[in-house]
Amino acid sequence: MDEQTPQAVRRPGPAGVVVAHSTVTADITTSAAALMVALCALWGANFVAIKVGNKGFPPIFAAGLRSVGATVLVGMWMVLRRGSLRAPRRLLMHGAVVGFLFSLEFLFLYGGTSYTSASRAILLVYTSPFWVALGAHFALRGDSLSPTKMLGLALSFVGVLAVFRAPGAGLGPDHLRGDGLELLAAISWAATTLYVKRYIQPFGIGSVQILFYQVAFSAPMLLIAASLAGQAAPTAWRLDSLLALLYQTVVIATISYIAWFWVLQRNRASTIHSFTFFAPLFGVVFGGLLLGDSLPFLLLLGLALVGSGIYLVNRPVDRA
Repeated sequence: MDEQTPQAVRRPGPAGVVVAHSTVTADITTSAAALMVALCALWGANFVAIKVGNKGFPPIFAAGLRSVGATVLVGMWMVLRRGSLRAPRRLLMHGAVVGFLFSLEFLFLYGGTSYTSASRAILLVYTSPFWVALGAHFALRGDSLSPTKMLGLALSFVGVLAVFRAPGAGLGPDHLRGDGLELLAAISWAATTLYVKRYIQPFGIGSVQILFYQVAFSAPMLLIAASLAGQAAPTAWRLDSLLALLYQTVVIATISYIAWFWVLQRNRASTIHSFTFFAPLFGVVFGGLLLGDSLPFLLLLGLALVGSGIYLVNRPVDRA
């Protein structure tokens, strides 16, 4: 493979982030691998932070505040890097569509965590690569399903069934509603990825700029949705919830995403994306340790199947 060949947008990274393209420059180094594991730990802990944040902020309102904060911080980063915040007029409509899909994803993701556990939520949200692979087969030219991807899809499907069948000890009676919302979040994330690949990537827009469009367009949409749902104000002023929201905004939506793009631009995309199976692993571990989430056998089986599926879908291509 040519060392400068742009990589296809068919593998999401952290939840909600869509990669426009990356330049293959080198095999992964030890420091890059360590950084990827650390980033996956941060993304896994994010689902715990969402649960904690929901104690003081209504879910939709929290998602909107996160987008507002990320818009400011990512915009400042782009200005400091002398990047342009302006978009071609033809791109504005596509930016609005991406913002709408991004809003749907976090509407479902934050809402789902009100009913289900952080451990179950992250497993279901990280089925997104499989929905991308399935959708790309029909929506994107030259991105058909291979036998390896089909095996990954099959494993993920069985893994989702295992999660849904896992006992809901310690969960409320509506936890299956939360599971369903998290699955819809994964599908919305996949739809955003496919839309970017088909309609925005041809403009040659960088990943950080796409991230800016996602958060900038989604912020007013989510805040309007929160207002319509009667969730436009905090339910309680809690220090833990405020710190959790700051973590989601500053550490996750800004620092970790920019670090993700940095490492992706300097290493083989196929190798970097294969690390994403660590995110649901950390999410399940943190959910059990910090929130006391129940970890029955079927949930752990689902983790193993989803993780294996992520690896197979993102398996590095033969370079020969």
